[in-house]
Amino acid sequence: MMSVFLIMAAASAVPAQADAADLIQSVLTPDFSAANRREAIDRLMGIGTTALVPLLDAMGGDDPVPANWLRSAFERIVADKRAEISSIQVESFLKDATKNARGRRLALATLERLKPGTRDRFLESAIADPAFRYEAIDQLLARIEARSQEEAGRLLEKA
Repeated sequence: MMSVFLIMAAASAVPAQADAADLIQSVLTPDFSAANRREAIDRLMGIGTTALVPLLDAMGGDDPVPANWLRSAFERIVADKRAEISSIQVESFLKDATKNARGRRLALATLERLKPGTRDRFLESAIADPAFRYEAIDQLLARIEARSQEEAGRLLEKA
């Protein structure tokens, strides 16, 4: 009898007709239980790919626990709905430097899985972007180093 009550109480903690924003806000609530967060994540799964950008946007908080729940929801939606994902919306989020770094990094990793080569193309123009500056500079230095080695090889061949 007590377990039935607990299940009913957990079910009532998440709004019945919740949209993505309501569900995400529920997950971000500090005193929301793990069971309630699980239910909210399951409902976000039902919403599908339209929840991806709001999930990325909500990952900017200081508390890593809700961010991990949101990341889990994002990853599950990507895995289940890969063919339906609008890479344009995710890429738009990625390119907006005013958005949170955690969400933008996840967006970049996801786009790289969906469209290989996205990471390199993005980092070419990200030197001024605080969230990706180090990776962009590393990539640039690697290209310079590779180019220098190629030129050295050509000089050795001529000699």
